[in-house]
Amino acid sequence: MGFVEQTLDTSAAATAEDLNSRRQNILACVSELLGLLGHPESATALQASFPAGDPQQDPRDLLRLLYERGVHAGYARRRVGTLSAAYLPAVVFLKQGGALLLRRIDAEANAVVRSADLPQRDIVYSIAELEALADGHVLFGRPMAADTAVDSAPDLLHAGWHGLIGNTFKSALVELGGASLLINLLQIAVPLFIMQVYDRVIPNEATSSLVALVVGVVLVLVLDFVLRSVRGSVLAHASTWVERVLSKEVFARLVGRAMPKIPQATGRASAWLQDLERLREASSQTVLTLMFDLPFVALFLMAIYFVAGSLVWVPIVAIPLMLGWAMLAAARLSRLSVEQAQASADRNAFLIETLRNEETAKLNRLEGRLTMVWDGSAQTLSQLSRKIRQAGSTLATGVMLIQQLTMVGLVSFGAISVINGDLTVGALIAVVLLSGRGLAPLQGAVQA
Repeated sequence: MGFVEQTLDTSAAATAEDLNSRRQNILACVSELLGLLGHPESATALQASFPAGDPQQDPRDLLRLLYERGVHAGYARRRVGTLSAAYLPAVVFLKQGGALLLRRIDAEANAVVRSADLPQRDIVYSIAELEALADGHVLFGRPMAADTAVDSAPDLLHAGWHGLIGNTFKSALVELGGASLLINLLQIAVPLFIMQVYDRVIPNEATSSLVALVVGVVLVLVLDFVLRSVRGSVLAHASTWVERVLSKEVFARLVGRAMPKIPQATGRASAWLQDLERLREASSQTVLTLMFDLPFVALFLMAIYFVAGSLVWVPIVAIPLMLGWAMLAAARLSRLSVEQAQASADRNAFLIETLRNEETAKLNRLEGRLTMVWDGSAQTLSQLSRKIRQAGSTLATGVMLIQQLTMVGLVSFGAISVINGDLTVGALIAVVLLSGRGLAPLQGAVQA
């Protein structure tokens, strides 16, 4: 027993030693990268501020570290031979652990690298040799502009919170995708049930067939309820986890900003944290449900084609119209949202600074002037809020109009097909229902 415990202790110590060596190697390369990008910092200083963990397995802390030091960073799967000059210098991660700093690719198509073991000496590899050593992932960056301001929570998470959400759902992706597929397949059951009732049951007075159809569709609806409940539970847990991780990321970036990025007005910090609510909405359960349902719009189009043939062109035409309208409105909404966030941050900063210097303001009789400034900022925010509401209303109204025109088009062309004997009344009703179900995720995503 003592020999086994000693062996385990030795193995654990070796693993910890390997991890520490790998961390030191990677951070030495990051230090070299920062120096080449004009933000020099020693590897020792980086190690002191770097959290525990393996940066090669989870690069988020590396991205945050670079961002805090004034570097926009990216982490991607890239072959060395495909890297253009815009990506260089870059940290190339190795299969055996650790990394090399790729400084440039010379005229002979050789990779010029530096190692943590020989930091002041260039080493030349052929592209093939370096690709054989690399694990396929690279870390690259570019300096931020000198006047770049970090004015909102989304900016603080510039290094890739979308990827963070994606990694969170990776483990449940198969389960959620499978459940969404079954749910959307079951959505086709009710329109087909109505079609069968109109086309077969009523004309033939087939009550026994009606009973069988009703039992079948009830079972389908119960199964749909169970699947939606399971998917909702999984998404609720995942959304809670994402919200917690995003909150941690925002606060970590807030307290870890480089000094030049810290605004003079401390009131902006509260505005930054208020912006977290928008990030929470982006990962809310409703939005995530729409994200999983969107790919299945094609499934409903296929069902419409199967039932009514060429009538499928009506929703196919409606989809790009809906997306085009959304893109036009989204550009204006995005600009107004940025202006509103800036105005809100300025007002918060003004309020905090006024309260801090309240005694000075009263001694100098500045109450009236300060009130005028506050009223002006409040008026600006009110106008921006009104414009945002108007833009959102215009977006929703336009999408609703396109959806209603789609229904009118389906009924009109479908009626002609019914008159010509190419389509049954039940099939027309089913097509209208299928179109509504198919466009619903798209409409929800546009308005989310």
